[in-house]
Amino acid sequence: MMTAEEYIQSLRDLRPRRVYAFGEKIEDCVSHPLIRPSINCCAMTYKLAEMPEYRELMVTSSSFTGKPVNRFCHLHQSTADLVNKVKMQRLCGSMT
Repeated sequence: MMTAEEYIQSLRDLRPRRVYAFGEKIEDCVSHPLIRPSINCCAMTYKLAEMPEYRELMVTSSSFTGKPVNRFCHLHQSTADLVNKVKMQRLCGSMT
């Protein structure tokens, strides 16, 4: 699983060529003040996954590989997965 810093770096490494917001070309998506709050929220899911008190909620097993994955990236397979997704979203909302 990635850390929050690795997640942000993975976005930098993508280096999208054409991104516009409200008619303005955005050169650096990761640092742009319109986009960065969303990136910070997604990064928070990785930070919480590293914290022992939130690990059980934030980390689950991939149905494809069986390896631990961030619940934010998980394809939900059951009602319990969806309930935990809502709990995860509420936690992230309160933390960001």
